[in-house]
Amino acid sequence: MVIQKYLGNQYACMEDYNADAGEVAEPYRLVVAVNFPVNFTEDAARRLVSIAANGPRCGVYALVAVDTERPFRTASACATRSTPGLRESSR
Repeated sequence: MVIQKYLGNQYACMEDYNADAGEVAEPYRLVVAVNFPVNFTEDAARRLVSIAANGPRCGVYALVAVDTERPFRTASACATRSTPGLRESSR
């Protein structure tokens, strides 16, 4: 939406738009994730990576605190662990 509404083909990034916009400049936004990857699904992790990769052009920045003691587990691994009688396959 930001690209279509504000940047279009005229501006490369939000900084360029804001330089010309004056008082109607768009605010920057910050997405904060704490304890990543705890409680992140695969889909949520993909979206966070997309925001980190593509957001700066649109004035959106990601600040991510990573818990390096916790490995990322996919949703299927979590489901297997919580299902009685099933074991997670060895890696």
